[in-house]
Amino acid sequence: MPDKTALADQQKLVALIDELTPDARTTALKRAEEIGLLPSNKTTTAEAYEKKGEYASAAKIWLQLDNKDRVAACAEAYEKGGWYANAAEIWLQLDNKDRAALCAEAYEKKGEYTVAAEIWLQLDKKEKAAKAYEKRGWNASAAEIWLQLDKKEKAAEAYEKGGLYSNAAEIWLQLDKKEKAAKAYEKRGWYTAAAKIWLQLDNKDRVVVCAEVCEKKEEYASAAEIWLQLDNKVKAAEAYEKGRRYTDAATIYKMLGNARKEAALVELAALLRDQNKS
Repeated sequence: MPDKTALADQQKLVALIDELTPDARTTALKRAEEIGLLPSNKTTTAEAYEKKGEYASAAKIWLQLDNKDRVAACAEAYEKGGWYANAAEIWLQLDNKDRAALCAEAYEKKGEYTVAAEIWLQLDKKEKAAKAYEKRGWNASAAEIWLQLDKKEKAAEAYEKGGLYSNAAEIWLQLDKKEKAAKAYEKRGWYTAAAKIWLQLDNKDRVVVCAEVCEKKEEYASAAEIWLQLDNKVKAAEAYEKGRRYTDAATIYKMLGNARKEAALVELAALLRDQNKS
C-alpha cells in the first residue's frame, strides 16, 4: 500500500491526466503505469481505450478480466460505427459465431464482399467466402476455395470468369470435359494445346481453325505443328517457310520428295546463318 503522500500524488496525477484529450489520456496512463508512477489498473486502462474509441484494445483487457459483457459492448460499439470486421473479430473471441456471421452479412449488403469473405473464412464458411469473392470479381480467390472444397467444376468456371483459361483447361481435363478444355485453351491463345484435344475428339474442322488462326496471328511455328498433327505436310512446310524456319521447312519438303524446294531452302538457311555471323 502506498503511503498517504504517495497516494495523494497519484490522485493529483490522475486528475491531471483526466483533463487531457482521450488520445493523450490513454497514452499518459499507459506510460505512468510503465514507469511506476501509477499502479497498474486494467479497468481504468480499458475504460480509457473505450473513450478513445479503441474498442479492440479495450476488449482484450476486458477478456483478461473475464468481463464478457464489456467485451460484447465493445463489439456492439464497432457495429454501431459500421466497423463490422472489427466487431466480428471480437465476437469470435467470445465464440459468438452467429453475431460474427451477421457482420459478414452486413458487409455483403453494403457490397463490401472482400471483407465479408474474410469473415466467412474466419468462420470456416468456405462456400459463402467463395461466393462473396465471386461477387467482388476475385474469381481466382474463389476458385482456390472451390478447389479446397473439391468442387472442381465451380473452380474451373471461376477461373474462366477471371480470365485464367489455362488453369480452367487443366481442371476441365481432370474432369474429362475435353471440349470445355479445348475451348478454354483457345481463349487463352494456346491453339497448339487446343488442337491436340480437338484431334482426340476427332473434330478436324476445329483443328484447321486453330492452324488458320495461328497463321493470321503470324505464329507460323505453332501453325506448322498443328498442320503436322493433321498430317498436312504441305501446309506445315509452307507455314515454316513463312516463319523463316527454312531448315524445318526443308526437312518436310525432303519427306515430300520435293528435292528442288528442299535444296533452295537449305541454301537460303545457310545464307541466313552467314549473314548472322557477319
